[in-house]
Amino acid sequence: NFFKVSEPLTREHVVAALANLTMDSTNDESIVAAGALQSLVSLLKDQSIRTQEHAAICLRNLSCNADIKVKIVQKGGLSALVQLLQSPDIVVREHCTVALRNLSSADENKAQIVKDGGLAPLVELLDCDEDRVVVEAAVAIQNLSMLSGNEAPIVQAGAIVGLVPLLSSEDPAVQDAASGALANLSSFSDHDQRIVQAGALPALANLILSPHVVISEHSTALLRNLTAYNAEIKMRAFEAGCLKPVVALLRSRERVVLQNSVATIRNLSFHPEVKVRLVEDGAIASLVGLLNSQDPEVQEHAAAALRNIMAES
Repeated sequence: NFFKVSEPLTREHVVAALANLTMDSTNDESIVAAGALQSLVSLLKDQSIRTQEHAAICLRNLSCNADIKVKIVQKGGLSALVQLLQSPDIVVREHCTVALRNLSSADENKAQIVKDGGLAPLVELLDCDEDRVVVEAAVAIQNLSMLSGNEAPIVQAGAIVGLVPLLSSEDPAVQDAASGALANLSSFSDHDQRIVQAGALPALANLILSPHVVISEHSTALLRNLTAYNAEIKMRAFEAGCLKPVVALLRSRERVVLQNSVATIRNLSFHPEVKVRLVEDGAIASLVGLLNSQDPEVQEHAAAALRNIMAES
């Protein structure tokens, strides 16, 4: 009821107090049961930036709850958060971005965020000076890219140009989100040229050897997809120095990383120059060893790569 007071400063203090309560997830259900969601969504449009900030904090915290995610959207919270992504206040933008990141993990929200115009401001935030905001925006885009049908609007919004430079970030969280989103987008070969033209291959030559398994999984999946069909991209990957680190990953104990790496070797093993380099880099022994793998997919790609290498040019 205090949300409805006419005194702006009192309203700000009340919302700030509620924001403190949302720091404890055990309060979530009680806050929602008291009817706070609709008021919080309305307060995102308050004239006071600090009141907007505290309301966004509340929704950021409450949106960690799977059931409450749906209710926030039902109360109109999605479009209100999207509008505040363009707030002049960086703190407000950060909290709204985190809230949208949380909401974007729910499949039922992925299409709605795009429909409500969330893509353009999220892509714009990839170039933000605040790394913590960049991470949240990149993760949100990664989540959105998991839904079939979202890939085209994501690309049209300029996400590839925004994501590719993040592959060279020093922040593993940024690398993870960017490589994951691009791996999803590269599942559709229509986007491969754009990803390569944006400069992804030199970055991938370094990133695939990341000590973080999930980053190595994403980046090797991206390289595998990029080298699957286009002959020009295959050679550009070779020229960018991607072959040697991929050969090194033929000894990986991580199943997904190994599958992606041996498939990439298979993709690249058609060109005579690549065949010579594979021999020089010691790939033959590793490929022969993988013929005894317990993983049928690894066996198949290793056998196909050896066949390509031994075929006459």
